Order: sequence, then C-alpha cells, then structure tokens
Amino acid sequence: MRRSNKAFTLVELLVVIAIIGILVALLLPAIQAAREAARRIQCSNNMKQHAMGTHNYHDTYRGLPFGYVRNPAGGADQSGLVWLRATLPFIEQATLYDGWDYGANYQTNRPGEYGNLNIIRTVIGAHQCPSDPATKTWNSVPNYNYAVNYGTTDSQRNNPLNGVPFTGAPFEYDTGTPRQYRLADITDGTSTTLMLAEIRQGQVGSDLRGLTWYKNYGGFTAYYTPNTTSPDVLDAGFCNNAGNAPQGLPCVGTGGSFPNIFFASRSRHPGGVMVALCDASVRYVSQDIDTTTWRSLAGMRDGESVGTY
Repeated sequence: MRRSNKAFTLVELLVVIAIIGILVALLLPAIQAAREAARRIQCSNNMKQHAMGTHNYHDTYRGLPFGYVRNPAGGADQSGLVWLRATLPFIEQATLYDGWDYGANYQTNRPGEYGNLNIIRTVIGAHQCPSDPATKTWNSVPNYNYAVNYGTTDSQRNNPLNGVPFTGAPFEYDTGTPRQYRLADITDGTSTTLMLAEIRQGQVGSDLRGLTWYKNYGGFTAYYTPNTTSPDVLDAGFCNNAGNAPQGLPCVGTGGSFPNIFFASRSRHPGGVMVALCDASVRYVSQDIDTTTWRSLAGMRDGESVGTY
C-alpha cells in the first residue's frame, strides 16, 4: 500500500498567513494604545514630581521660584537662574544644584572644575516626557518637556500681569530685589490655576523650544489652547517653519506684528496635554478645551470663574 503524506497546500498556507496578518493588524493599535497609556502615566508622575518639588521649594523659601531672572538694570538675562535649577534639590537632584557656580556664565566650565556647562548638559529624566523623545540638542544641552505658566500674553507678561512663577522683570523689582509670589497670592484658587504644562521640543535647527535652561524658554503661554495649529513666536532666527510645521510645531519669528515671544502648550499625547495645577494635582486637558476656560486657568488673580473642562 502506498502511504500518502499530509501537508498544507499553497492556498491553505496563504490563507493562514492572511489570517495572521489580520490578527496582527487588529492587535497593533491595542498594543500602541497600551504603550501610550504607560507613557502618559510616566509623564503624569514626572509632572507630579515637579509640582510637589515646587511646593517644597515654596515651603522652604516662602515663595514660588522664578521662571527666570532678568537683570533689573536692563542687562543680559541671567540664563541658568531658572525654575528648573531652583527646584533641583526638591526632585532628588541636589548634587547638580550644589555644584552650580554663581561666579561663572551658565555655559562656562572653569578649568579643573565640574562647571555649569556640564551641569546643564546632564540629562534629567524627570524633565522628559517619554512620548516626546529627544531628537536634537542645542550645544549638547538636552531639551525638556515641562514648562511653567507664564500667563495669557507673552513671555514678558507685560499686560496683564498674570501667570504664576513670574519673571524677575524690572517692573517687579522693589529696591532691586525681585518679588517672590506665594501660593496665597493666587486669589483665583490653587485648584483652578495652572502651574505647569507640557511643551514640545523643537525638531529643526536652532529652534529653542524645550531648552528650559535658556531664559524665558522654560515657560508656556495660554493665549492659544493646547496643540494649536496657530504658530508659536520665537526669537528672530530661531524659527524654521518649513521644517517645524509638518512636525506640529508651526512658528513665526519675532518682528513686525509679532514682537514678543510666546509659545503654546503642546504634547505628543493624542488629543491633549498633561498639566499640573497649583494645588499639585495633575490632570489631562483636552486640546478642545474652550479658549476662555484655558486662559482663565492661566490667570492667578483675574477673578474669572473656571467652568467644566
């Protein structure tokens, strides 16, 4: 008797491959969604750490940290003296904080010393959202994803004066000393006022968005709602719209009808951004939030009520 060998026919094999392909196609979005959920949880944890660190700073120094310190005499901005540096001891980065050399420029390494440049080049994982991995640096300084609330106007917040961790701007100086605002000054309520929100890292050339160490680039403005398609306004020469716009980071340079610097809260999370409120709570805000509500969340003493969001 002749024994017959059983095997798959070519048609059966193709059918099995097709079924496997369909199953993979069905599972892939679920896997991606699970990964993004995990990244969002990590981002939320980072934001919570910074909010609590800011509260601990406030309890220690009886005031909120400055977004950045400007020279009251009109000189150069004191880059490096930013909220990120101020809160380092309160997010378990005291070694970096203690190594800061106040007698040197923030981009300087003195001979034989660790130096400020090495400090700002040190990657601090808690400042990076896993959904927006770094793709470039500026002078080997990493870009970051969390920014303080500069209010609803521009980075100088000249009119109206709102936002929370204020610049040490000339008009805020009393006898040469910048005023530190307290949580008690947030008359709109800490649970309805933004402290921090996500920002995206610039993707092209010398775009400085995300360079939190550099003067006013460590804050966001709430003139536009999150993930807006309207362009951010950058220092002249730091905007490459042709390269950034397709990345969801449109921009225009300062000058003409765009004299001031402001940039919106943005993230790579689908449909919104993570924020921390001044009571240290963290939540996810939809990019479809009403503009008036978003701006009301940014003001700390404008007397406006905040609706559902």
